Amino acid sequence: MAGKIVQEGIAIGRLQWVKTQETIGIKHTGDPERAVASFETLLETAAFEIAALEAKARDTIGEEEAQIFQAHQMILQDPVFIDSVRSAILEECFAVDSAVEKVFDETIAMFENIDDPYLKQRALDIKDIKRRLLNIWAKSDDEEEVLLAGPVILIADEITPSDTLGIPDGRLVGMLMKTGGETSHTAILAQSLGIPAMVGCGNALDALGHGDEIVLDALSGQWLINPSHDTITLYREKQDLLQKEKEELKQYVGLPSMTRSGQKIEIAANIAGPEDLKALLENDAEGVGLFRTEFIYMNRTEAPAEEEQYEIYKQVLEGMSGKTIIFRTMDIGGDKEVAYLDMGEEANPFLGYRAIRYCLEEPEIFKTQIRAILRAAVHGKAKIMFPMIASVEEFVKAKSFVDEVRSDLAKAQIVYSHDVPLGIMVEIPSAAILVEDFAEHVDFFSIGTNDLTQYTLAVDRQNSKIASLYDYMHPAVLALIERVVTTAKRKGKWVGMCGNAAADTRMIEKLILWGIDEISVAPGRILKSRKFVRNLS
Repeated sequence: MAGKIVQEGIAIGRLQWVKTQETIGIKHTGDPERAVASFETLLETAAFEIAALEAKARDTIGEEEAQIFQAHQMILQDPVFIDSVRSAILEECFAVDSAVEKVFDETIAMFENIDDPYLKQRALDIKDIKRRLLNIWAKSDDEEEVLLAGPVILIADEITPSDTLGIPDGRLVGMLMKTGGETSHTAILAQSLGIPAMVGCGNALDALGHGDEIVLDALSGQWLINPSHDTITLYREKQDLLQKEKEELKQYVGLPSMTRSGQKIEIAANIAGPEDLKALLENDAEGVGLFRTEFIYMNRTEAPAEEEQYEIYKQVLEGMSGKTIIFRTMDIGGDKEVAYLDMGEEANPFLGYRAIRYCLEEPEIFKTQIRAILRAAVHGKAKIMFPMIASVEEFVKAKSFVDEVRSDLAKAQIVYSHDVPLGIMVEIPSAAILVEDFAEHVDFFSIGTNDLTQYTLAVDRQNSKIASLYDYMHPAVLALIERVVTTAKRKGKWVGMCGNAAADTRMIEKLILWGIDEISVAPGRILKSRKFVRNLS
């Protein structure tokens, strides 16, 4: 298999190669002042187009995906970019398009040379904006490219969010990309749209031609070029079967997640904000096992105020009608950069100043979030979970901040929930090893297999070169998970799992045998997981 599947499925259509922008080179202007004025108009036009794409993304996909274009607006308004382009025009007499190309290419090169995979992929955002600016300047924007008739499968070295949302509704059925990884915006959009997609396919795509008919099998990780009529018929039957299976899963809505022998497990969902409520309700989530609150802090210029957070948390709690919501406190750092927090550059951010480590050093930001959660908790059933906990002392210190907030709210006579359980996300091996000690202090545990796997096996989960070594079914990882679950149950503590592994049927079977209380998965995997559980004896 050449490449990484980021959204499973089968797509049939014609290959639409995304046009590569030609290099402009150095051109000069004889009237720099006028050129600067033209550049200002160019920025306004680009901002208008991006706002339209943001609105479309919000209406058709969701808030998290719309934030991609909010980030584009922030880049477009960045004074460093704007001043650098102005300087190239005024001081070096560059023409507008040459100045844009020069400044953006320098920034792209800087991002591509960063070791961190997440930041490296942000270079695609800069390229997207650069291409938009130059297309507007040349009066030949993306929509004027000739679009093939019928369903299309986008293919390119890199596919930008603008490329995907620039295709008319219903026409885009698949994506193939030479570069990129699971955290790229392309992957996020493909998953949100439910479009079969593969990234990191490399030079294997060079043999594919514009306009070729193709079957993209993003189940087995292969594609077939100009297939025969019989082959297309076969894959259409597979598509129909997949759709039928999806429809059949609806029969599990409202049923308990219980094995044939009567063992019950709760199947909850991982979410990023209120925009996910619709998917939670449609797929009959039994709760929220992981509310990634850090997304509320991202793609903005300052931290969200207490009242804004309160309203967001309240909306989700009320929307879930009494079902439990586990709020993970802000897990900033690692692969989630927030510029305005000025956390500084690190050689290895995944092992650095992040998550609870940052919060304990910035108590005002931390306590603001805690206040908002405790206040909102009167509108439903909430738990608070601390990420990246490595020692009992860290949990005790975090709990002390919660106690301070409770005391402050009581003194101010502000209504809040007095009985919100406090737990930890087990994602560092030390927490798994010391689970018996933690059980004396915490109210619950939730296992985060994504980081637990990479820290246990010393495998960067975003590095495609060693992707084959990242295995949450590795005996060492399984031993730690079993230790956490069985010890927690012996100590009378609730325990769940919210990592990607929670949706793997091999893992689910083991978890049920060990006695886990809950698994939390992507909303679209809830009913499939419930079907599996109900067929276990």
